[in-house]
Amino acid sequence: MPEETLTVVGGGNNSCNVSWGGGNGNNGGAGYSGKYGGTSYEGATSMLKLNDRVLIQLYLCNPLNPDYIGAPWGSDKDAESIIRANRDKAGKFKANIQNWKTSGTGSLGSPVVGKSYSSGDVDTYSVSFGKEKYNVLYNRKKDSFTTAYVDGGANKPEHSMKDQAIAVVKLYLLNESQASVIDTTSGIITDSGKTLSGKLGDKYNTLAKEAADNIKNFQGKKLRSFNDAMASINELANNPKMKLSQADKTVVSNALKQMDLSALADRFKGLEKAFTWGDRLLKAEKIRDGVVTGVTTGDWQKLAFEVEAMYLSGVAGAVALGITTAMISTVAVALSLPAVAVSALTVVSVIGISILTSYIDADKAKALNNAVLGLFK
Repeated sequence: MPEETLTVVGGGNNSCNVSWGGGNGNNGGAGYSGKYGGTSYEGATSMLKLNDRVLIQLYLCNPLNPDYIGAPWGSDKDAESIIRANRDKAGKFKANIQNWKTSGTGSLGSPVVGKSYSSGDVDTYSVSFGKEKYNVLYNRKKDSFTTAYVDGGANKPEHSMKDQAIAVVKLYLLNESQASVIDTTSGIITDSGKTLSGKLGDKYNTLAKEAADNIKNFQGKKLRSFNDAMASINELANNPKMKLSQADKTVVSNALKQMDLSALADRFKGLEKAFTWGDRLLKAEKIRDGVVTGVTTGDWQKLAFEVEAMYLSGVAGAVALGITTAMISTVAVALSLPAVAVSALTVVSVIGISILTSYIDADKAKALNNAVLGLFK
């Protein structure tokens, strides 16, 4: 079950920061302190502070695809309205969804979740926030979730906690399916390495295998901070070999925008329930857009933040890394087209592995960054 940390730091050039962090399973929190700011938490909303300023707001009720605004790459009006609505919601209808448990008495601070029964194509899960109680129904045929209100004091639409109830069940199912998610995503990364090695060489295949092994060995460990990970990523991104011509940027951007996202989402079949069709399709779109931004601007923050956002939502670090890296690898395979220059394909292929390694270990990231530069022809 999730763990909580609360850190208060003061003094020096840093004003007092309150940092909150949560994790899934045995994974610790992702809160930061000191000059890196922290993560303040209110119900299903989190504010990520970096460099002593609020940089990103997160609405965490879709753990795999949290809505976020205020980031340097722009804001999402829909996300902004969702976050505003949650802040206006009465406190008695806002829960700490990451701090779920499977037994005992449920509360807003620690919801209780469990499977109740199965009937036909539908699995029913119960979620108790204390006074407020919901059933969450997963339809295996439709690969989707719905809710049923059971009991409590909610008498207005804005009191509804159905999104939070579904989020709790998703975190529960991701924790239950952690091993299969990691095996599936690691397999996708390895397969992508074999495919891409035809153009990038055997060295890339070796790097992809190492990346897949790193995910499997990372279970139960904490991610490095977003700031620290970006510092490692930028060491690679700022290398002249990672810079593309305007013509290459245009070709890659156009190819990405025409990409069949359904085919990309289909690559993750077998992870239904823990990673539904809707979640896969939305994640594919976010990853694709992050790659477009990185290729056209040279700024990979948006793409790298997909890992951080899931982690702050309560998803295990290894799962967040596996899903994101596997998605980027699949995008790279889809870009292996005659019109796409090998140098451009190399940039997209190596950035996924760089993001993965940068969140795990600084020394490994440095070694990888040096190794991948040898792939450029």
